[in-house]
Amino acid sequence: MSEGSCSYRSASPSLSDFGSPPQTRLEPAEVRCYLEEGLEGVGRYKYLKPNSIITTINREIREFKLHAPAPQYAVFSPVTEKEFTEIDKIRNRHHMAVKFLFLTNERTLVVKFVVDIAHEIAHRGFVRLFLFKISSMDLTWDMADLGRGRFSGLTGQKEADTALKPMSRPYITDWPTVVFECGVPESLERLKVDAKWWFENSEGAVGTVVIVTVSVEKRSLCAEMWELADVANPDATQTDPNPFITRATRTGGCKIVGETVTGDPLKISFKKTMLRDPDETLGEGDIVFDTKEIKRLARAVWAGTKTRPKT
Repeated sequence: MSEGSCSYRSASPSLSDFGSPPQTRLEPAEVRCYLEEGLEGVGRYKYLKPNSIITTINREIREFKLHAPAPQYAVFSPVTEKEFTEIDKIRNRHHMAVKFLFLTNERTLVVKFVVDIAHEIAHRGFVRLFLFKISSMDLTWDMADLGRGRFSGLTGQKEADTALKPMSRPYITDWPTVVFECGVPESLERLKVDAKWWFENSEGAVGTVVIVTVSVEKRSLCAEMWELADVANPDATQTDPNPFITRATRTGGCKIVGETVTGDPLKISFKKTMLRDPDETLGEGDIVFDTKEIKRLARAVWAGTKTRPKT
């Protein structure tokens, strides 16, 4: 994933289901990563009309199911905001298992297929475990599960696999603090771009993105935690002497292949999640996924995705 620093300029906002857009816009050099990175080899199509895009998406989904690891994404352009609204209505009417990233000025729609049972068991398992840990701190009603939601940012609109926010952000336009993105291992580079989108387009309002990749065939599950962090500036100059820049950074990760576990527990910051310091006297603290829990979750994925024996 390209991790260049961002520059911004003024732009007019647009609203969507959740997440008020910032009053700035990424420069084209930064937008390019959303159009290209992690999308090598995916189907790119000229948009014609709503019904044709549904036909194409269904064909791509069939290919994804039959020929995994086929690309998990498809790209359509040019798509106007009005056309995107129509596509969204048709998607919802047909209950299609896809997630959207719509880049407004570029008139481009990136479609992510979410049709694998292992994908759902894995990412929802992480979300359930996260909410269980929040509940164990007696904070059940202090955290809202927004599902996929949809959020408007600097470049357009995006849906998560699952987004969560504290009730201290009560407005429908408020950003989540924690986002889960899930896919097949071959989509990892694109999922990193998705993580970058959340940080850049919310201007840091999103605190943590958890990336989950899973492969039933390889018996592998990987979980990575991404946050904004200050890192050394490789391009420091006399005119820009700042020794540090803020970038989307991998701050933790754990991988399971078979019965072998590598990496460390994931520790999601309580402060970044709830937007306040934890009260340790009440049992509050960081939300930790230890390797034993992640391994147990992986076993649940394998147990829930067995193929029925032929008779």
